[in-house]
Amino acid sequence: MMYKIVLGVVLCLFAIESSSQETRLVNKKIKEEILLNFRQQEECWNQKDIICFMEAYSKTEVVQTISDKGVVRGYDNILSNYKKKYFPNGTLGQLSFDRFSFRKLSKKLYFVTGRYNLRLKGTNDLLSGWFSVVMKREKKKWTIITDHSS
Repeated sequence: MMYKIVLGVVLCLFAIESSSQETRLVNKKIKEEILLNFRQQEECWNQKDIICFMEAYSKTEVVQTISDKGVVRGYDNILSNYKKKYFPNGTLGQLSFDRFSFRKLSKKLYFVTGRYNLRLKGTNDLLSGWFSVVMKREKKKWTIITDHSS
């Protein structure tokens, strides 16, 4: 009798864990939507259109970026930093992203990691680093609410 009770509890726990894992699985359609966001960023950056590039960032959340220079909060401040660092001296170069990994946090939040690759204009140097972003579903679009790059 005790064996059946223990077996029943173990099977229930397994079923609960399996169903919670299913809710955390990455939805293929959502993954494609998020990847499209990054592809659009690549295209915008490579066309030297910073306003287009910034469309990936939330305008409604308290958006932030984190780098070795510290934390920058707010859409306008992030845009200003990009303009100061890359636009005045024309060093934008060619940007690409790869090595993506996705983790579902909730129905409207995903955690995405990957690598950025930036070949600066006038050099053969390839700057690569890793990033992690929290993406939020806002008005049928995935936007970045936190961006940490190294």
